[in-house]
Amino acid sequence: MGKTAVACARVASMIARGVPASGIWLISFTRTAVREIRDRIQLLANGNPEVGAVRISTLDSQAWHLRYGFGHHEDDNLFRGFEVNIREAIEMLDDPQDQLREYIGTIRHLIVDEAQDLVGWRADLVLSLVRKLSPDAGVTVFYDPAQAIYGFALDDDSEPEPLPYRLMKEADSGFRELDLNTIHRTRSTSLLQIFRNTRQAVLGLTPDNIASFRGVVDSITHFSDAQIGDIKQEPIRGRNDILILYRTRADVLTLSSFLWEKDIPHRLRMSGLPALSEPWIGILLWDFTERYISESEFTQLWSARITGNYGQPMDKCWHRLMQIAGVRRRGVDVRALADILARSAPPAELACNEPGQDGPILSTIHASKGREADKVYFMLPQGIEADNYANGDLAEEGRVFFVAATRAKKELSVGTGYRLYGTNLNDERRTCRFPRDQKSPHVQFEVGRSGDVDNCAHVSRKLFNTPDEAQQAQEILRELTWKSMPVEVRSQREDDYMFHISARTGNSSQLVGALTRRVNHDLFHAADKIRPGRLKPPEDLKYIRIIGTGSAAVASGDSIRETMYEPFSTSGIFLVPVVSGFPTVYFRYRA
Repeated sequence: MGKTAVACARVASMIARGVPASGIWLISFTRTAVREIRDRIQLLANGNPEVGAVRISTLDSQAWHLRYGFGHHEDDNLFRGFEVNIREAIEMLDDPQDQLREYIGTIRHLIVDEAQDLVGWRADLVLSLVRKLSPDAGVTVFYDPAQAIYGFALDDDSEPEPLPYRLMKEADSGFRELDLNTIHRTRSTSLLQIFRNTRQAVLGLTPDNIASFRGVVDSITHFSDAQIGDIKQEPIRGRNDILILYRTRADVLTLSSFLWEKDIPHRLRMSGLPALSEPWIGILLWDFTERYISESEFTQLWSARITGNYGQPMDKCWHRLMQIAGVRRRGVDVRALADILARSAPPAELACNEPGQDGPILSTIHASKGREADKVYFMLPQGIEADNYANGDLAEEGRVFFVAATRAKKELSVGTGYRLYGTNLNDERRTCRFPRDQKSPHVQFEVGRSGDVDNCAHVSRKLFNTPDEAQQAQEILRELTWKSMPVEVRSQREDDYMFHISARTGNSSQLVGALTRRVNHDLFHAADKIRPGRLKPPEDLKYIRIIGTGSAAVASGDSIRETMYEPFSTSGIFLVPVVSGFPTVYFRYRA
């Protein structure tokens, strides 16, 4: 525990010893870690400005950059998914062109973090990169087999062994293995017992030994600081230093619904949430129609539009924009920035990873990798019995529980989650619950996944009749950046039954956005699972909230800009709502 802290210290040490910062690459497993790593290195390097030149990214992002920078993509779709990006990046590395070979030759040291979770194609990509490095380049790989929890992500036809073991098997690899024995995450006596003793028990787990698995659970519970009952009764309001962890997505969504009912602000961290940029970008630049924005212009806009304590200093935000789309002496290239933000996922430095308001973070355990918090509530699944894991891997499940317990820096409380058995509706992994009693056909249906909100409709002619209506909607979204609001979600017959999102303003409703037709499609899919061909979705979706906003962009050459009102069609940058809900949907019978 604390591998990332050691990785950051290693980078700072190398820079202090004269290794060029631009020659250091650091690859991490999660986007959250990428964002925090640069700040940690900056602190350890005592503000050395060279730190900004260190290349820090996720492996998926690095694969995309290799394809974009050195691939033949004139008529190519660069947004075809992570697996395609990684496979084609491997092909490029296996037979690199001169420019790519020269680019790789600038690497003086490659650092790979959380390597226990790099399997399959991702491990292949790192192996290909290591093989192409200069003979005098260094490589450091950090891993912990007790925290390997992404076995489910492995392709059936790919190599199951994690990256570290494959590296050690490489002929004449030159690698040597070192044990890191200092725990950097905590000084708590009870947590240290889990970090050391429970870890040894986790490493000894087998896929089918329920007794050993129970021993790990009992150890985590015994060494925790407290066992709790109802999480809603805990003092969590306004606590930004709390992480609440559940095993399943359905649990997270259910607690989120309960907390919104009690008006307790919180943030969400799960896979599959919208890939948006931070809202301050859309608040500042929605009407900026010039090509470049200077630092003084940025400062003026920030002073006029960012109210209260936003949580991030202005100078750091400007520095991030300059890193992404800066042009020396001119400032930030707004057109280039829009093109970058329009990608399938924005740069980690600008990503809105935990939508919602200030307060505790609700997360699945898998999504918590790269995260730590002063206080962690680990809500164990109900019914830890052998039959509940008959088709599962108890060794991996034990590692998942261990990861949850070791997110805590100061205090760990253990409780019990809900007895919920959500199912994935389709390949998009939308969570649904189909109750057994179907006298009145219904389902609990997750709303708020990536692709549920029609981003481009929010400032377009296809949704709003006038530019003033689009402007009014953006004004409401700017206000909702700092608060949440229940919204009306109603199907519109005249718009091919698309669900429109309206916010209450005084005694009236204001249209602010729309859900995509994918939501309609998935609702029909859920209905057909109950009574095929006989049901249709309701006219309204209840208990949906806007929990915050994010920034979206349309690339400068995209024809979608022609459907957008000014000034958005020129700036290409605007706000979109982040919606969330796990409502019970009652279906209607078809006529």
